[in-house]
Amino acid sequence: MKQDLLQIKGYKIDPIIFELRFEKSSPDHCLGLCCKSGVWVSLNEKNTILDHKDLIKQFMDQTQTKDETIWFENNITSDEDFPEGLCDSTNVFNDKCVFLNKEFKCVLQIAAVENGFDIFKFKPYFCITFPVVISQHTITYDDFLLDIAPCCSAKKSNNPNFIECCKMELLHIIGKDGYIKLKEIEKSYKNERIRK
Repeated sequence: MKQDLLQIKGYKIDPIIFELRFEKSSPDHCLGLCCKSGVWVSLNEKNTILDHKDLIKQFMDQTQTKDETIWFENNITSDEDFPEGLCDSTNVFNDKCVFLNKEFKCVLQIAAVENGFDIFKFKPYFCITFPVVISQHTITYDDFLLDIAPCCSAKKSNNPNFIECCKMELLHIIGKDGYIKLKEIEKSYKNERIRK
């Protein structure tokens, strides 16, 4: 398959996502382990969180810090995969991301839902999309927790299901029409492999 056909909405598509399968679990049964070490955030996302700090603090428990001055590393880094070309990272507090409560649930998501906002109003982009990741403008699989967290462990298989299991994450990145196109590309990719 020609590489120029593996593009959607300005993103390249890593063909590996057409070959992977979740065996024991899937992102639908998230354990929150991907969040444990914190996450990269755009500067806009960071500012949105800080602008709503008082609301977010209402949903934090005793294992978290309500001191917003240490919520982020405040170490601005260049990264072309972020809209502004810059990012920061959430801090780790009590051996987990500052925004994870004692049940490993994200208080950013809880605060949004409990206040009638969109579920992802405060949640950083790369939290929403994991284990799908964008790296150098390429949509691919992040194997960071392979064989550690079953909800994020996908392996090559003759019966792949990655596209289906990560539908929500992919919809967030490329939208409904992009997802439909991705399914068409996946079908062509599988047919081409069968012919070989």
